[in-house]
Amino acid sequence: MTRAGVDWDAVTVSRRYALRALELLNRPGSVTVDPRRTDPVLCFFVPAGTTVGWGVPQSIAFSTATYVMLPPSVKEAQPGPYWLLPPVGGFVQHTGTAALQAALAAVGLAPNSEAS
Repeated sequence: MTRAGVDWDAVTVSRRYALRALELLNRPGSVTVDPRRTDPVLCFFVPAGTTVGWGVPQSIAFSTATYVMLPPSVKEAQPGPYWLLPPVGGFVQHTGTAALQAALAAVGLAPNSEAS
């Protein structure tokens, strides 16, 4: 378990939306896959502190005081959670928060207006 909100915040998204959004990102960072759920999820890592007020439906943002399970940095296949886009040099790479929000909106997950 690694604490979110220090080096990065994390955003989990249903695989069916996340894979489509990933195709739209010019510079995605590290991404994990948790295939163990009924509806598998991908986890994007964004700069720490940038998910305050996150209101994108079908996604969950994790920041301070939250812990996220990270697979070993070399695990890139099932079983269990693995890296779709692994860390570089042992460091989790960030996806831009605004770019991730725009990609998710483009695939049908527009932010809730009341979360602004």
